[in-house]
Order: sequence, then C-alpha cells, then structure tokens
Amino acid sequence: MDSPLKNLIRTQVSNLTGFDFQKFIISLLRTHYGSDKIQEVRRIKDQGADCLIRTGICVACYAPEKAGQTGKMTTKLRDDFGSYQSNWQQLYSDWHFYTNLEPAPEHIRLVADWGRQHKICGLGHILYMIETDVDGRSRIYPQKYRLYRELNIGDEYLGRDFVKKLLDDLCSQDYETDQIDYLEKAPEILRKIRSNSTESEYEEFEDSIKSTYPFQAEIEEALNAYVDRDINTVKNRIFNDYAKLTALPISGFQKMKRLIENYEERYNSELKDDMLSAYISALVWYVFSQCHIGTKPGRD
Repeated sequence: MDSPLKNLIRTQVSNLTGFDFQKFIISLLRTHYGSDKIQEVRRIKDQGADCLIRTGICVACYAPEKAGQTGKMTTKLRDDFGSYQSNWQQLYSDWHFYTNLEPAPEHIRLVADWGRQHKICGLGHILYMIETDVDGRSRIYPQKYRLYRELNIGDEYLGRDFVKKLLDDLCSQDYETDQIDYLEKAPEILRKIRSNSTESEYEEFEDSIKSTYPFQAEIEEALNAYVDRDINTVKNRIFNDYAKLTALPISGFQKMKRLIENYEERYNSELKDDMLSAYISALVWYVFSQCHIGTKPGRD
C-alpha cells in the first residue's frame, strides 16, 4: 500500500496540464540528468521539442488540458514524432515522449515501431524518476524535497516523510548495548529541565521544549509505526551521539543544543528548511523528555 505522500504525488502529477506539466518535467529532467545537460526550447519556436538533452535526447511533453483525457494521445504522438523527424532527428537520435497519462499498449507499440531508442514515459515512469536517480539509486532527500515543493505538496506530508527518513537513518546502526529501561529514566520534565540548565537558561529551555510540542506528537506517532527494537535503536543512537558531548564544560541544555546543531548539519545543511529544523529539535526534546539524555534530577 502506498503512503499518503506517494498517493498525493501521483494525484498532483496527474492533475498537471499543459505548460505546468511541461515545466515540471523540465525540472525533473534537470534534477535527473543535471542542469548543464538540459536546454529548454519552449520560449523559442519549439518545432515539436519541449526540451533537449545533450546526451542526444529530444523531449516532448503532453498533458491534456482536461486531466485524464486520453482520446487525443495517438494524434499527439504522431504529430510530435513527425515534427521531431523534420527538425531534430539529425542532431538528437532519441525521442522521449512524457505524459502524465498511463499509455495504452497500442501507444507503447506505436513508439516501439518507430525505433527501439524512442520511449513513451507515462505516469508510472515519472513517479519512478521522482524517487530514483539516473544510476538507479534512491534519490537523495534534498532533490526529492525540491520536486515535492514544485508539486505543491503540503508541509504536513513533507514533515511526515522527513521524520520517516530521519528515523530510518537513526535506526540503521546497531549498538552493542541497546537495552535501556527508558521508563525508569523518564523523570518529571520540569525538574529535569532545571537539572540541565543554569538559572538564566531555564526559561529558554522550557520555551524550546514547549514550542515543539505539536512536532513531538508527530514524532511519537511516527515512532509507533516502528518495531520496539528499531525504536530502541533510534533512542540509543541519540543517546550515544549525546554521550560524545558529555565531556564539554557546558550545561546539559547547551549540549542538547549542540546535538541539534549536529543533526542540522547532517540532515538539513543543504535545504536549510525551518520546518525540518523544527522536527529535528522536536526529536531531541522528545527523547530528552522520554528517555535518559541529560542529567537525572536529584531527589527533592
């Protein structure tokens, strides 16, 4: 079953029409092949080409003005391929036709009959390209994030996807000692804040945690989708990353801010997105609230 994000991406691509679809495909191709290899030709007389790729590919795009309308596909294929043969074939040996429809078998056969180097790239292929780079590997998150933004994917979907990527990365490494009784190490939060901050830091510390409560709730919801061992591994990863900072001559609050900065550098240095920063902070504050990072408060 596809995630809500993947279903929304499919819907957004399917609903693109005309120039909006062409614009998105050109952005996708720039991401896929590299901007230096793409020449957009729409703003001059295109003569059947919407984009040229320096590897020898001529690209045509088709998204009917009424989303999902398939009736004119054969005519569009024949017209665009004829223009390609007349104007571009000598310099660009391959012709790729991008559409946000799912091509019928007869359309696939028609293009194949014109030459095995020619392709019709339908909705399924476009969705694959959004997730997969030119070498067949999973596309890096910053690239996908920019494409999602172009499709006007809402923050709530991007946030959930980012949390999943973050948690997947954090649980990808096992530690020898991964059996910690987290419930035993979860004292009352305000006492714990006081034990990990100076008098002048206390209010800032409390505000930092309270400001991310909604994001912490989403973190908790996302963690519930993981098995117990993976949850423990995520917590241990953060516990061990925090332990590397314990020798610093600063308060627990400053150490946790340093940990957040380290995760910012690792996960958000390229995007520099405020929402992703909030999720990173929320994860650290959530683990601080629920688990044993920081100094355990003494008995009253």
